[in-house]
Amino acid sequence: MNRKRANSDGDGPSTDLDQMKPETTKEGRFNFTQDPKVLEVQRQLLDNMNNPPSINQDDVKHPCSTNSNKNVGSIKYYRLIKRNGVCSRSGFDTDFKSASGRPVVKKVMPVFPDNVNTINDKTQRYLGGRKVVLTNEMLVHKMDTNGNVNELQNRHPAMNSGCGVVSKREGWKADESLKNLDDNIINIIEAEIMSTRTDIQWADVSGLESAKKALKEVIVLPFLRPDIFKGIRAPPKGVLLFGPPGTGKTMIGRCVASQCKATFFNIAASSITSKWVGEGEKLVRALFAIARVLQPSVVFIDEIDSLLTSRNESEHESSRRIKTEFLIHLDGVATSSDERILILGATNRPQELDSAVKRRFAKRLYIGLPCDTARVQMIQSLLSDQKHDLSDDDIQSIAKLTNGYSGADMKQLCCEAAMVPVRNIVDSSSLDIASISADDIRSISFSDFETAMRFVRPTVVEKDLEGYQTWNKQYGSFVPD
Repeated sequence: MNRKRANSDGDGPSTDLDQMKPETTKEGRFNFTQDPKVLEVQRQLLDNMNNPPSINQDDVKHPCSTNSNKNVGSIKYYRLIKRNGVCSRSGFDTDFKSASGRPVVKKVMPVFPDNVNTINDKTQRYLGGRKVVLTNEMLVHKMDTNGNVNELQNRHPAMNSGCGVVSKREGWKADESLKNLDDNIINIIEAEIMSTRTDIQWADVSGLESAKKALKEVIVLPFLRPDIFKGIRAPPKGVLLFGPPGTGKTMIGRCVASQCKATFFNIAASSITSKWVGEGEKLVRALFAIARVLQPSVVFIDEIDSLLTSRNESEHESSRRIKTEFLIHLDGVATSSDERILILGATNRPQELDSAVKRRFAKRLYIGLPCDTARVQMIQSLLSDQKHDLSDDDIQSIAKLTNGYSGADMKQLCCEAAMVPVRNIVDSSSLDIASISADDIRSISFSDFETAMRFVRPTVVEKDLEGYQTWNKQYGSFVPD
C-alpha cells in the first residue's frame, strides 16, 4: 500500500491502495471481515484520516487498484469504509478496457449508509451500469406519496447535485386514479398512443353519407348533449367500422374525435404488446384509466382484428389475457354507464373477430367503396391546389372509368396523373427540370389520367366485396343504398 498525504494534482489528501487483493478468494467473492491484509489497511486508513479542519472530507480520495479483474465486480471495500464512517461518500474509478480496447468509464455515484446493504444484497448479479440506475430508482421509491424530497435531501445533500432527481406529477397525471400507475407506462401512452387533436370536418370525408349520418347520431350528438342522451337513449360503448382497405375508416375515426371535441387515442397492436409477461395487460388497463381521466375520449383501434381475433386453444396465453382485459374494459365490470368513452374499431377482416367482440360493438357500420359522386368529390379535392384543364364532364368521365377504385386508389391515381407533365419535361431534350420554373409546367389533362390508369389498378377484387356485403347483411347495423 502506498500512502500519500496529498493528491498529485493538489486537490486534497488521498490514500492510494495499490494491488488490493486478499490472499484467499472464492470465485467472485471477497471476505474482508477475515482477511488480515485488508484489516491492516483499514486500521492504517483510520489512523491517517486525521485531516486539518479546513479540508472538506468530500475531497478526500481513496483510490484502489487491482490486477484481478475477475473479482472487482463484487468488491465490498466501500462497505468497510462506510461502516466505520471514514467519509460521507465513496465510489470507484476504474481504468479497465473493453475487448475492443476502449476504456470503460464509470460514473462515481454517492453511496448512502442506509442504502448500501440493501443495494448490495439485491444487486449481486447486476453490472455496474445497472446498479447506478437501480440506485436512483430506489431513491425515487423512498419518497412519500406527495413527492416530498425535503427530508431525503436533508439526509443526503448529494441529491442536490443532480443524483436521484425526482419530479412531481402535474396536470392530469396527478389525478388520484392514476397514482398506482407506473410513470413509464403513462409516458408510453402519452407519447405513442395519444394523438394531437386535428380539425377535420365532415366535408373532408367524401361520400359515405349513410355512415356519416349514423356516426353523428350514435357518437357526436350524445357527446355534445349528454344531458339528453342518457338512460335508454345512451349511446353504445363501441362502434365497429368494417370494409375494404383504403376506404377512409381511419380518417372517419379522426373526424369523429375532432367533432366530439374529445381526446383521441390511436391504438395499434405494436403499441400495447410486449415481450414481458403481464406488460400488455398493464398498458391496456392504464390506457382506459387515462381515457377516463381525460374524457370525453375516443379510443380508436386500427386493424382491430390483429388484437381481438377469435379465441382458441392454440393461441398464446399472453394474447388471451390481453383480449380478456380489453373485453372487460369494453363492456364489463370495469365500465360505468356514466363514462363518456367511445371505443371505435376499424378492420378489413371482420370475419376473424371474436363473437364477444362483435357483441360489445353494438353498432357495426359498413364503409364501402366510394360511389361516382364521392369519386368526383375526391378528384376535385385532390386537384384543388394543382393546375389542370379538366372540365366537369372530364371529371365525371374519370369517375365512371374508375368504378371499383377505393379512396386510396383514387389518391394514387391523381398522384400518378400529376407526375405525367413532370416526366414529359425530364424526357424532353430542350428543357431542364433543374432550371425550369414551376409555372412553366403544363396543366394536368384528361389524357394524363388515361395514362395513369394503365399503371394504377383497383386493389379490391369482386370476391372480397361479396364477402363484406354478406357479412354486412348478417351482422351490419345498416345496408347501404
